[in-house]
Amino acid sequence: MAKTRLTKSELKSIVQYDYKDRENYLLMPNEVIEILINNEELSRTKAPHVAFAYTYLYLITWLYRYAKYGEMTLKNSKKSSLFMIIGISETSKEYDYIIKKGGILDRLGLTSTVSYPQAPIKWYVNDEDGYGFPEFMHFNELSDESKQAILKGQTTRRNQIKEPLLATGLRKPLNNEEEYNGTFYDGGKEYTHMVDFKVFIECMTNPKLGYVAFYLYSFLKARTGAESVVTISLEGISKYSGLLPTTRDKYLKELKGFSLIGSSPEDFCLGRGDYRTEPSMYWCNGAEKFRGEPNYNFAKRKVYHVSTHNDYVPDKLG
Repeated sequence: MAKTRLTKSELKSIVQYDYKDRENYLLMPNEVIEILINNEELSRTKAPHVAFAYTYLYLITWLYRYAKYGEMTLKNSKKSSLFMIIGISETSKEYDYIIKKGGILDRLGLTSTVSYPQAPIKWYVNDEDGYGFPEFMHFNELSDESKQAILKGQTTRRNQIKEPLLATGLRKPLNNEEEYNGTFYDGGKEYTHMVDFKVFIECMTNPKLGYVAFYLYSFLKARTGAESVVTISLEGISKYSGLLPTTRDKYLKELKGFSLIGSSPEDFCLGRGDYRTEPSMYWCNGAEKFRGEPNYNFAKRKVYHVSTHNDYVPDKLG
């Protein structure tokens, strides 16, 4: 991990973030989390690498959706800058097996590695169709003069970007026979979760949060669906997110402390044999509820022994 995180202003400057709130909306496909945690290579390292893969995929999807390659410098579209945004050392090779050409994301069909000339440099809405879905102009469609204005004397040779295929192409949500459009287009909103880019900024620039917290937040967002809340046990969170219990508990605490999520916890009963935690209720807040300083004085589950329960019957054999 990088020793220091980017400030909010540094991150916004790198990606040329639009301060007018026009670039916060981004849909992610629900099935991507299950695809990642079911991958054998990623599952060997559990949460950190699954969380990184999801966060990286979110970032490159956002960059593509808002055609940031036409605004960012060529340098800032490269791996080192993307790693810096996520909070990974710019020289790290630990995650290359995930993001390289032919790496895990490519092999899973989540991304395609394409040459920089295929990068979207401008997006617009075709008012004639009346749907409001984006259309893109790509670098290779520009005039030579416009290309040089972006490159400023640099060359695109050996420069590549990632195309998020579940956003730009057809997708087939897990356990569904029907195919759907990518998340950028008509019919692509089915089985998705919306994660505000402002939440991404808060997590990436906060040393107590980072990409694992962002992944956990997004996981809960994907589970809430149309109900806006999710009822799930701690064991369920670990099972379906791939997060180990210690990692899960650490980042649930931080997300609650910074008010990015809220919960209504169920009590924990000791001494009930194979007893598991009852499902608690969770909900995700927007970045507008984010606290500058964490407050850990939130509702916590109570722990009691089964013998104190009013319908307790002692085990005579014990």
